[in-house]
Amino acid sequence: MKNKLLRGIFFNPQKNELKVKVFSNTLDEIYRLINCDCITTAVRRIGGHRVVIVCDDEGLLKPNNDVAIVTIGDRTNDVVEQIVGNVLIVGEGDEDFIPLTEEEIEDVLEASKIATYDNRKILIAHCD
Repeated sequence: MKNKLLRGIFFNPQKNELKVKVFSNTLDEIYRLINCDCITTAVRRIGGHRVVIVCDDEGLLKPNNDVAIVTIGDRTNDVVEQIVGNVLIVGEGDEDFIPLTEEEIEDVLEASKIATYDNRKILIAHCD
């Protein structure tokens, strides 16, 4: 991993925690933050920027995991997907994750909203 530090958006739906986080760009650190053993990624365009949503590959299989992100198609307003468990949103590099810029963070957060469902927070991201 080329970049030693990443800046991204971290969301933990069980703790209702959404914040910008700076963390080491290592698999061990990403596993620790997301609280998992295996990650998967989804590249989406949110707020006009291509970003990577990093999440627990086995999130749907684990008990007590909450939906973290619901992505909504921009043209249809249909639910595209639901991502479960803790997530990180980072920048997309050629071969690796890269830090989000301040502008990307602002734009991604502006294109998203926090909704409450069953006393839990869900990040709803509108994809371009």
